[in-house]
Amino acid sequence: ASTDIPDYVLRYGVKIKGFGLGDLVITSEHSEDRTQITGETFPNAIAGLFGDGKVVELIEYRNSGQGLKLSRITEKKGRELDDITIVNVSADGKNIDFAGKNKNYALRAGEQIDANTFPLLTLLGINDFSAGKRERVVSGKRVREYQYNESTTETITVPAGEFETLKVSKTRLDDSSKIVTTWMTLEPPRYPVKITIVQNGKPGAVISLLKKER
Repeated sequence: ASTDIPDYVLRYGVKIKGFGLGDLVITSEHSEDRTQITGETFPNAIAGLFGDGKVVELIEYRNSGQGLKLSRITEKKGRELDDITIVNVSADGKNIDFAGKNKNYALRAGEQIDANTFPLLTLLGINDFSAGKRERVVSGKRVREYQYNESTTETITVPAGEFETLKVSKTRLDDSSKIVTTWMTLEPPRYPVKITIVQNGKPGAVISLLKKER
């Protein structure tokens, strides 16, 4: 039910290779038939050395009689936010349109495609993240497949404070050796407290909760 989907504003600090790149603000809003996650970066002067600068991503889910399903991702980049990419996902999740280029996927039983930036379906427990389960996530450009590792509970401290968390990690399956680890709150409304990305055994991005603004 839509009442199970939280409204919140979360502010994170982003670091890559130890350099602070600025903040990421995640906003969740929902109505009876739609949920939108907005991710907006607030890059500092160093961020230009590492990536795209300012980025705003709108992730839309439809809340139909069959539950919450990813429907569209709109990615805006650049100084004027005029570099726009739109990805549409069909109602059954099997067809994804990347700016006019359609790709079809044979989904496994019960599988749903989730968003890469903020995987709401996983956070809400709609997608199964038990060890060995696979998941496809979509960004503005591509679909990636991951396999989940064993989850554990862990108490961690970030700038927002100390949290009891569920530590969930997943490994990308296209020979990249990328491992994404998310520490999420145990109690609802579930949200990430910390996210790390390790590539080829080398630490990459670290995203840590600065404060929960709502």
